[in-house]
Amino acid sequence: IDGFIKLLLRRGELNREQQVFVETIRKSSDHLLALINDVLDFSKIDSGEITLEKNPVQIAHLMGEIISIMTVQAVEKNLEFKVEHEGLDELVFEGDQTRLRQILINLVGNAIKFTQHGSVRVICTLTDLNITESAAILNIRVIDTGIGVPPQYQDIIFDKFKQADDTISKGFGGTGLGLPISKLLTEMMGGKLSLISEVCEGSTFTLELP
Repeated sequence: IDGFIKLLLRRGELNREQQVFVETIRKSSDHLLALINDVLDFSKIDSGEITLEKNPVQIAHLMGEIISIMTVQAVEKNLEFKVEHEGLDELVFEGDQTRLRQILINLVGNAIKFTQHGSVRVICTLTDLNITESAAILNIRVIDTGIGVPPQYQDIIFDKFKQADDTISKGFGGTGLGLPISKLLTEMMGGKLSLISEVCEGSTFTLELP
């Protein structure tokens, strides 16, 4: 489906109405693909079938990928999107870059989705540095000025298929699996994913990884 949609769009022979129809099919196709991938990922994690890789990870390169992937969405909503990783560019970490990128895309994607005005920022810092053991905690905060999460829902949004309320899925879409997958992957990496949020003030998701 996705391939034929791209072929249609590349031919450039569609009138305006036809372009709108094909773009709608493309967006629906992308949504369905994301849903299937989320369900498959969650099933694999749940059954212990996912194994993490250990590769060299450079924060500057990883954040460059996040910027490349997510900037278009932020621009479409006229949001300021900034990524800060000062002081970490020369360091090399060990971890699963693919899964770390997946977590960050989920967190940043959610931040953009639920923010109508203002900004989304990603701030990377290092804590608990132990030079002798070449160890530290990588701290990545995703901060938005969006709708926020009410206190009574701040725990359940990490449960599978759960969202803050029924109006979330109707108004914003999504499977309710992005955050649970991110939390499970984080815990598999020996880390922690937490949330601080106020309604109408925004949210801060903090990812801490050894």
